Amino acid sequence: MQKLKRLGCATGSTVRIGFLKRTIFRLGLLLTLTAFSFCAHAQLPEEFKAYDFGDIPDWAWDLQVVPYDSNAAAVILQDIGKVELDFGTDMFFFRHIRIKILKPEALDLADVHIPIYYKDYIERLMQVKGASYTLQGNGTLRKRKLNKRQTYRIRKDDEWEEQAFSLPQVQPGSIIEYRYTIKSQNIAFLETWDFQQDYPVLYSKISMRLADNLSYRSVMQGQRLAAKYDDRPRRFWELSKLPAIPEEALAPNPQDYVERLRFQLQSYRTASTTFPGALEWSSLMRDWEQLAWQLRQGPPWQQFLNGSGTLRDILREANPGAGLSGQEKANALYVFLQQKVRWTQRYNIFPEHSLREVWEQKRASGVELNLLYYRMLAESGIEAWPVLISTRSNGRLIEALPLLSAGNHVLVQLVADGDTLLADATAYDQPLGTLPQESLNGKGYRISNDYPGWVELEDKVDSGEDWEVEVHFDSLSLQPRYTVKLRQWGYPAFEQRQIAARNGLNMRPWQVLGRLGNKGIALSPPFRSDRKTATEDMLSFHFLLDAPAGTAQTVLLPGLSLLNPIEVNPFTATGRSLPIDFGYARHQHMRMTIHIPQGWQAVDVLHSTTKVLPLRYGTFRYESRTEGNKVIIDSQWQVEQRIPSRYYDALRDFYTQFLQVQDRPLLLKKDEN
Repeated sequence: MQKLKRLGCATGSTVRIGFLKRTIFRLGLLLTLTAFSFCAHAQLPEEFKAYDFGDIPDWAWDLQVVPYDSNAAAVILQDIGKVELDFGTDMFFFRHIRIKILKPEALDLADVHIPIYYKDYIERLMQVKGASYTLQGNGTLRKRKLNKRQTYRIRKDDEWEEQAFSLPQVQPGSIIEYRYTIKSQNIAFLETWDFQQDYPVLYSKISMRLADNLSYRSVMQGQRLAAKYDDRPRRFWELSKLPAIPEEALAPNPQDYVERLRFQLQSYRTASTTFPGALEWSSLMRDWEQLAWQLRQGPPWQQFLNGSGTLRDILREANPGAGLSGQEKANALYVFLQQKVRWTQRYNIFPEHSLREVWEQKRASGVELNLLYYRMLAESGIEAWPVLISTRSNGRLIEALPLLSAGNHVLVQLVADGDTLLADATAYDQPLGTLPQESLNGKGYRISNDYPGWVELEDKVDSGEDWEVEVHFDSLSLQPRYTVKLRQWGYPAFEQRQIAARNGLNMRPWQVLGRLGNKGIALSPPFRSDRKTATEDMLSFHFLLDAPAGTAQTVLLPGLSLLNPIEVNPFTATGRSLPIDFGYARHQHMRMTIHIPQGWQAVDVLHSTTKVLPLRYGTFRYESRTEGNKVIIDSQWQVEQRIPSRYYDALRDFYTQFLQVQDRPLLLKKDEN
């Protein structure tokens, strides 16, 4: 299923006889047309252009593999957009997209969903046209037009719906195309244009036809746009041979890195109020401060920020008590709110319910939950402000382009006992002053009449995990018994608490425990999972390893990989385009003490390995040694939150070597004496 973004040498057996005959004639060659293998890498044109509906160039039929992406299941042959606007009229957005299906897994591209903002009839979809084309084995072209009676609408929520349709009789090798027009009353913000899509794009172009009395501002994102165009006003932009939006492990939002254009109405020319008969430019540009003020003064926020009677009832029930410090009071209100009101898992920036409705229903969206917390703080005498942000999955706010629609969530900044804290009440079971990973995304804008401005959304939480493992052997069976203690603090502990909160569990599930079960290893009671502090948890358990490898004279004990949650290398691709983003800085320390049974000795124990990433973006150290009748294995590993893509090869090797040394087993040999 394809949802359009808005605001936004292999061989082949199919031979197109007619095209080959024309080629033979032009070359003056005499060839016998028999079955033969045809190179799928068709010659692409040196320059691309837009083709009209139904006008498909010959080279598109011969293209069976994208030359710069042989794994692509489809290719967008062209994606053409156009904006037309005259002063005092609606805005018209035209789009024409043509796609070739290369593999069966891309057949769902024939199922098209066009999003429309239908609230208050702001947008209307007009002039939808579509067709599919398939070249038959005999060289004839089969064309099937879209039956408009087979289009239908899907209501998504109170603001958005989708116009959906399926292009008929599509198979690998088919070419599909469709075009449509959107009429919009919202002339302040034009369509955002993404040159890149989920599949490679051979040619993408966006153009504008604006009246002379209108001026728009464009903001470019992406290296290729920046290299090709300067900041001077222009009416069209085009790029060719674009790669697909990458899907890479542990990456930030790819939408922050695609080739993209955003537009905003800057000014219009109107009759001068100073010089009769003359014209002057009137500015419509808003900066972030003005947008924040408009957001706060708008009806949705004002309706929610009113209702003092309900707020007094809430604070009376919360009853934080007298004699508390500012942070103690803020924390008491924070915990009380999370215990009383359930987050609906919905992000937005406009409250949909009044404060009274939220409190009566005990359910709230993210903005409602945090605006309620903001009001509780302010009413309790604690200085606080809402902060507009965009979550990681929504992409970053752009300081140079004030767009209220770019935000999708609101946090709370507060000052208590001289400390400035950021809070997100959606972070259940997470201490005050720490943000969930989804909210750690660049910068947010503080909404304040007196102190407006940007706020860094930084990871200031110390995070890590510390393992202590003791291994003892039964004196007769030599069956090893593991005693494991794991201390987690910061985000590793928060992640497990969030899993428990979402699933209603009393005891946190943990991936290593599940992996042990998959290996047939049963835990032995007691199993304990304790919360030590607001940021620290402790997990302890025991298990027996039934059948360690070996013979009557040897025992081969598995290495640290038996327990290590880092089981596989997440970086296996040969290249990387996006930065590596782990969400937060990762730290891990594992220490295993193996008590050698009497009459046995460890073989080839001494080992030491150290690896450091460039600029110390990551380090690991592994050491094994003996102390009396014990073997001690010590492993320390850490990586920074974000690592540039230029160090990807080094990071891939870093993980490979780390996993290899973690797999290093311990060989025990029976004394010959």
